[in-house]
Amino acid sequence: MGSNCISWRGVPALIIILIFNLNRVDATTLATYGRDGLPFPFALELQKQARATFPTGLDLIATAGGVDNIRAIQQGRAQAAFANAAVAYEATWGFGPFTNSPVGVRTVATLYPLNLHVVVRADSEIKTFSDLRGKRVSTGAKGSGSEQIAFRLFESVGLKREADLSVQSLGLGESIAALREKRIEAFIFGSAAPVEAIAKLALALPIRLLETASKVDDMNRRHGRLYADGAIAAGTYIGQTAEVATLDVWDLLVVNEKMSVDEAYRIAKAVDTHRASLASVLPNVGKITVKQQAEITPIALHLGAQLYLAEKGIAPFNRIYRFADTQATSEKSRRGAVAQP
Repeated sequence: MGSNCISWRGVPALIIILIFNLNRVDATTLATYGRDGLPFPFALELQKQARATFPTGLDLIATAGGVDNIRAIQQGRAQAAFANAAVAYEATWGFGPFTNSPVGVRTVATLYPLNLHVVVRADSEIKTFSDLRGKRVSTGAKGSGSEQIAFRLFESVGLKREADLSVQSLGLGESIAALREKRIEAFIFGSAAPVEAIAKLALALPIRLLETASKVDDMNRRHGRLYADGAIAAGTYIGQTAEVATLDVWDLLVVNEKMSVDEAYRIAKAVDTHRASLASVLPNVGKITVKQQAEITPIALHLGAQLYLAEKGIAPFNRIYRFADTQATSEKSRRGAVAQP
């Protein structure tokens, strides 16, 4: 009788524990960039607006940049991340910092173009990107998308990082301080313009932005169709009297490929439904159409995002996968390896 009583009393307790665990839904964790540029306030606005369509909410963690954001997914610290298209592409197929360690990520939303800022003092002798030879250059925080693009641009113009440059891996705040104190001659930072910290720098120190759009075609030949022509409008920063043509790369919201269809659908819907509010923080996010979301991403869309787009009359299923496969095969061939889907 006593043992039966213990068993009988233990069963309800076990059931209660199981029911509690099954019904508890944790918030999705989104890995975002540091607080220096526009993406962080954008992430805060997304977190705020997502509550209506994404009841579990979004938790935020800030990292050094896109590479570290995707590594957060790989390590299980996040389920979603901001990353530029080039970083997401390398992660998916195991290139660059993800060599031999691919990460299964899928796009749920294409967000906005990141403008590449190459900043020098206004009185600097540096006029073109190639003029960085022999100079001290900050390429952004280690593990950032800025660093990845900078290294690729050096290769594009024939600059060897070790032999031709003095490269420093500094975050934006450190880069600005170093430029003001003449410890570096230039810094590179990818973000939607205007960048508040760079705007404040321009108030205190005359600066100039270098043109990088002329490198877009070569970068795409080398790495796949990941980059686009862009521009930072005249007057964006104090003393900037003319438009500066830039190399741009699209920022994506990517998720773990194992995320549930329902969760990915809800995230895709949250971004699209609240684009007007998100554009109040970052205007360029409001300029992309639903159709363009399917056309721009170089990696496959998550099924949840595909279903949301299908509700809008867009069915990108096969085209996206063929594009990713073709690009990966081309890249692997260039590197002398065999593509693995």
